[in-house]
Amino acid sequence: MFKHHDVNTFVKPLAWFSIFVCVVTWILDIAGLVYPCPYCQVQRTAIGLVGVILLLPWKNLITDYATLVLALFGAHVAATQMFNNFHKSKYNEEFLYLSTCAFLLLTAQLLITFKRK
Repeated sequence: MFKHHDVNTFVKPLAWFSIFVCVVTWILDIAGLVYPCPYCQVQRTAIGLVGVILLLPWKNLITDYATLVLALFGAHVAATQMFNNFHKSKYNEEFLYLSTCAFLLLTAQLLITFKRK
């Protein structure tokens, strides 16, 4: 019924999408078009660095470890930002939605990294 796709087909599109998100959001931040949120800066940097690691032509223990550290740190920062918004009862803030997207993207990067060959 469903065609089985190899995880390796999703690595490069996810990596390029991650780098695109990182670059665009940093441009918006540097241009002063968005609030310079330290949580967001950490998350976008982690997303971009893991995206670059996913583009590397090899996969070994060092790249796995670097991805694990960067993605988990970024996901932890995103979860902290979400918790802070819940704690302050700010459910309609854009930071809540953006940190949720960052958390999901970092989690996808982490899962793809350890499922690929």
